[in-house]
Amino acid sequence: MFINYGYCYGCHQNVRSFLKGDWWRDDYVCGNFGSIPRERALMYCVEKFFPDWCKMVIHESSPNPRGPSSRFKSGAPHYVPTQYFPNRKSGLIYQWFRNENLESLTFKDESIDLHITQDVMEHIFDPLKAFQEIARTLKSGGAHIFTTPLVNKNNPTVVCAQRDEHGNVNQLVLPYN
Repeated sequence: MFINYGYCYGCHQNVRSFLKGDWWRDDYVCGNFGSIPRERALMYCVEKFFPDWCKMVIHESSPNPRGPSSRFKSGAPHYVPTQYFPNRKSGLIYQWFRNENLESLTFKDESIDLHITQDVMEHIFDPLKAFQEIARTLKSGGAHIFTTPLVNKNNPTVVCAQRDEHGNVNQLVLPYN
């Protein structure tokens, strides 16, 4: 088993990290809170380029309970975690999250300092529209920091759903958890 000792930007502590499987991208975890490399890299970028992030308005789409999401939740009073619930009214709180569709955000123009999306953009039907909405809502000097998956030759990309001409979602592959 590969084990490494060092600083984790995800949990802001010195930790023992280890490889729990074969795929470094998702299996090289922080032994403290389980953050993975992309989460640690994202938090490194936030701290390096936005050292006052605690004072900023941070929107994160589809957060998880570890790493940067956990730090934003506890350290940034203006942190707005969102999920997308297509059958609920946008902009309202549902299951502890603000309901937001990245293709049609309800945030005001120039109201967000940092948009964070970790492995989200590849799930969007119209990424261009989502990027335009993110740009519209960014304050001057703000940024969108995001991750997208690398090629995994053992598990190639599969289109799982598409919209029909009326905007309805057609599942091509059954969803998995």
